[in-house]
Amino acid sequence: MGRGQHRRKRQWRPAHANLSRLTFKRFAATAIILVAAAGFALETGRDSYSAPRPHASTTIVAATTTTTPTTTSTGVTTTVPGSPRIEDPFHSPSLAKYLATRTDNVTAALYDVTTRQTYIYRPGILQVTASMEKIDILAVLLWESQLHHHPLTVHQRSLATKMIEYSNNKAAQSLWVTIGQLPSVTEFNDDLRYGQSITSWSWGLFDTTPRDQLQLLKAIVLPNTFLDPASQLFEQSLMNSVPDYERFGIPNGVPAQAMVGVKNGWYHEKTTGWQINSAGFVHLGRTYYLAVVMTASNPKEAYGREVVNRLGQALWNFESGRAHT
Repeated sequence: MGRGQHRRKRQWRPAHANLSRLTFKRFAATAIILVAAAGFALETGRDSYSAPRPHASTTIVAATTTTTPTTTSTGVTTTVPGSPRIEDPFHSPSLAKYLATRTDNVTAALYDVTTRQTYIYRPGILQVTASMEKIDILAVLLWESQLHHHPLTVHQRSLATKMIEYSNNKAAQSLWVTIGQLPSVTEFNDDLRYGQSITSWSWGLFDTTPRDQLQLLKAIVLPNTFLDPASQLFEQSLMNSVPDYERFGIPNGVPAQAMVGVKNGWYHEKTTGWQINSAGFVHLGRTYYLAVVMTASNPKEAYGREVVNRLGQALWNFESGRAHT
C-alpha cells in the first residue's frame, strides 16, 4: 500500500477525436514513461496514494442535472442560513451533527438516476483518487477497444479483474501503459465533461472531486455514446464482484439483493493521515443511484472507513425512502 517514488507532473492535454493522433500520443507517452521508469516504484498492495488537503468549512449544495449523462448542464443552489430547506441526504440533522464532530476532510456527491438530480456535499474540494482511479483506467481500456474494434485479450481481461476486484496495483500499472497513460485518460475524461480534476502522470495521484467522478460513473452505468452495453456490463460485473473485505462505503446498509458496484481507494499518508474513498452504484427496484464519497486526513484507517460507511448508509436511507413515498 506504499506510495512509491512518484513525481507529480501536473498537466492537461487537449481532447482529440482523431484516432491517428491518439496513436501518436500513446507512442509519445510510452517513450516518456520508459525514460522516467526509474522513478516509479509500485508495490503489490491492494491500494495506494494520498496527499494533504486543507480542512474547509461545511457547505451543502444541491444540483440538478438537466441534460443527458454525457452532456450535463448543472444549475447549483447553495443552502444558506434562513433559506428554505433543500431536500437532500446531507441536510438531515443527524448526519450534519455527526459530520460536524469529525476531524477529517469530507466531500461527497449523489446522483439519483430516476429524478436526474445531483446533490453535492462541499463542492469543489479536490482530493486524491487513490485506487478509485482504476475504474477510469478500465473505462478507457474498453473505450479504446471499441474504437479499434478489437475485443479485450484474455490477458487484458485477467488484468482488469485483478485491478478492479482485488485492487492490484501491478495490474493497474500494466493497463495504464497499455491505454497510453495520461493523454488517453485526459482525452476520455475531457469528453465526459470533467471540469474540476487535475491529472498526473502517476495514475493514483489524480486530484478530483466527487462531481467529476459522477461523470465517470454515468459513463459506466447509464446509456451514453462512449461505452456500449457490453463494455458497461463487463465493468459493472467486476465492480459488483469486489470481495467483502473491500465492500465498505457505498454498499454499507444496502440489502443483499440489490445490485451494487463499488471501487474504493485507501492509502496512508505519513504527514496527513488516511485517504479513504468510495465510489459506486446501487440499484434495487425503483431505487437507483450513483454516489461518491471522498475523505482525507483521517487519523486512522478505521476512522475514515467509519465516515464513508455512515454516509453510504445515509445515502441508501435517503434514496430508498424517497423511492417508496
